[in-house]
Amino acid sequence: MSRFPPHTGFNSTETIHNDTYAFVDPLEPAGLGRRAAISFALCGVSKIAIGARSSLDSLESKILDVATKAGHPAPQVVKVQPDVLDKESVKNAAQKIEKEFGPGGVDILVNNAGWLETFHLMGDIHVDDWWYTWEMNVKGLFLASGYHSGKLAVLHVTEFMNADYGAQGLLAYAVHPGAVLTDMGLHAPTELRHLFIDTPALSGDCIAFLTRERREWLAGRYISCTWDMEEFLAKKDEIVDGDLKLKVRMVVYKSYKIQPLEKWLEIRSSCLTCPSTQRRMISRWP
Repeated sequence: MSRFPPHTGFNSTETIHNDTYAFVDPLEPAGLGRRAAISFALCGVSKIAIGARSSLDSLESKILDVATKAGHPAPQVVKVQPDVLDKESVKNAAQKIEKEFGPGGVDILVNNAGWLETFHLMGDIHVDDWWYTWEMNVKGLFLASGYHSGKLAVLHVTEFMNADYGAQGLLAYAVHPGAVLTDMGLHAPTELRHLFIDTPALSGDCIAFLTRERREWLAGRYISCTWDMEEFLAKKDEIVDGDLKLKVRMVVYKSYKIQPLEKWLEIRSSCLTCPSTQRRMISRWP
């Protein structure tokens, strides 16, 4: 029996994984960002930028070590320590990476900074802690590229990233790393921690696997690292049919005329450039 109900999307493939496996594997237990960096090093990536508020010296050494042992040239590693809630801090980190890497900058961004507030009933929760979760998970995501509600916003923000910058080559999708008992996961209630059985290696290897190939059909979609990637990729035609699956959508009554997202984006683009068009088009919308 699944740990989670069907609407959560955890069971979108017949096979569910809790640890890394041959199809996505390119070492030791680690945080999600750390393991993702190691997975990219194992795949032979030539340039890796890592960011955190804490020291990154041990991770840099690990990246160089695993790359060499895997038979790859030692990658160029750039360390930055941005505050993801501070626009200037994020800007300075990006400029440092661009300067060190040279023309082209970054091809792949794993935007995994996040925060989980301590679980309480809504009436008992600490407001500042709850709002910090939103700032970290939504504003922080925005600058670099309540936890559950904030992650829903992340899915839609990701879709609009593609709408605004897809024509310039951006491809963004939201990846659920699985239920990993990281330091942040310790904020969850004790009675729920037995559900956190997935490993950092699973998410790290899965993310590295997904970025080996550019798949435009994933744009704006939700993906879980616990899904079997071979099964998931085989479902491409089923997923893209109608372009509604694995995206945030509102269910409306049949009596309403459902307009495709592309139409809304067309209106949004016009609204941003012409206030008079905004009033006219909204008044005509069925």
